[in-house]
Amino acid sequence: MRDVAPILPILLLLSGSALLAGAQTPESRLLVVEGFESDLSAWSLVNAEQIEIIPDPAAPNNHVIQLTPEKGEYTHAIYEGSNDWSHLRIEGRFLFPTDGDGYLGFIYNYQERDGRKGFGCIYVKSNGNYIRVSPHHDGNPSWRLYEEFKVELTGARRIEVGKWNQFRLDVVGHRAHLFVTDMETPIVIFDWLHDHGAFGLEARPGGGAPVWVDDLKVTQLDARGDPLPPTELTGQSTRLLTGWEIQGPFDEAGPRPDKAGTEHLDETGWRVKPTDARGAVIAALDFDVNSSPRSIVYLRTKVISPNAVARQLALSTVNKLQVWVNGEYLAEVEPTNYIWSDFLTNPAHTGTRLDIELQSGENEIMIRLDGKRFAGGGFFAALISGE
Repeated sequence: MRDVAPILPILLLLSGSALLAGAQTPESRLLVVEGFESDLSAWSLVNAEQIEIIPDPAAPNNHVIQLTPEKGEYTHAIYEGSNDWSHLRIEGRFLFPTDGDGYLGFIYNYQERDGRKGFGCIYVKSNGNYIRVSPHHDGNPSWRLYEEFKVELTGARRIEVGKWNQFRLDVVGHRAHLFVTDMETPIVIFDWLHDHGAFGLEARPGGGAPVWVDDLKVTQLDARGDPLPPTELTGQSTRLLTGWEIQGPFDEAGPRPDKAGTEHLDETGWRVKPTDARGAVIAALDFDVNSSPRSIVYLRTKVISPNAVARQLALSTVNKLQVWVNGEYLAEVEPTNYIWSDFLTNPAHTGTRLDIELQSGENEIMIRLDGKRFAGGGFFAALISGE
C-alpha cells in the first residue's frame, strides 16, 4: 500500500471558495488501514461474487478492491465491527477502470434495527461527472428527494476513466462532509438521520461499470462538536405545512379507501411525523418497499383558519398521492421526478396546485401516499393564497 496524505435533517451545498472549518479537526485514534493486499475477511459483503481483490495493472505489486454492479442486485461491502462507530474520517482513492455507468457510493452510519436497514450514502457518478446524495432505506435509495443537492464535477474534480481520485468523507455525528480531489473544500455537506453506524462502499445498484478503491484509512475524529456555522435554508416559506402525523404502512392489496373517505383508519394509530429541516416529509423512512408489499402510508395535518377562505394546496411529490380536506376527497396527484424545496418560488418546480376551501376554525388535510416508487418516498406541501 502506498502512502497517502492525511488527509448530510439540515442539508447544505458548498461550492467555490467556501471552506470547512472542521478540515483541521484534531485526529485522535487510527481505526483502520486497509490496502487490500490480503483478503476481504474484515468486510461483510453483499453480492460477494461481484467484490474481489485484484492487482492494479499499472502497479502489479499493488492490489485494489473491485466492486462490480450486477443487474437487479445490490453490491456493497460493510466494514465488520464498525456498527457503533461515530465521528469518522474515511479517506482513500478511487478509480473507474472502464467507460460505462460507473458509480461509487460512500456508505456511512449503516444501521439495522427494528427489522429495517438504513444508511447514509453520497455517491460519485463517473459517466455523468456528478455527486448525489442518496440515503438508502431497506435497499431503496432516495436521490429523488435531494436532487437540489446534485453537484457537477468540473475542472480538477472531473472524473476521467483510468485516473485515480483522492476522496475524504468526514462524518461528524449525523453530518457528512465529502471531499473529492480538493481536500480543503467540501463538495457537499448532508445532515441525515443516524448519528453512528458502520461504514462501507457500494457499487451502482442495478448494473453498470466496475469501480476500484485503494489505500483506505479511517480515523476517529475529536468529538467535541462540529465547528460549522448554522445552515442557512433557502427557498423556504412559513406557508409550508408541518405538524404531520402518520399511520401505516399498510399492505397495498389491503383496505383501500374510495373517494368517500378513510373510515378504515384507526384514530389511535396516528404517530408524530417530523419533517426534515427543509420542511419535506420523508415518508421513505416509514414504509417497506423491497421487503414487503406494505408500501401505503397516510399522513394528516391540522390547519387553523380564522374564517372560511379559498386557498391552494401546493404539492411537490415523487409519489402518487390522494388528498382529502375535512373528510372530503379532493384529488389524485401524479408524481414528478424530484421534490424541490423551491417549489413555491421557482416556476420550473411548481409541482401541483389544488384549489381547496378552508372552513373557519380547524381543518384537516389528509394524504394517502403510494410508496411504490424507486428512489422515492416524500413530498413538500404548503398552503398558498392562489392569487
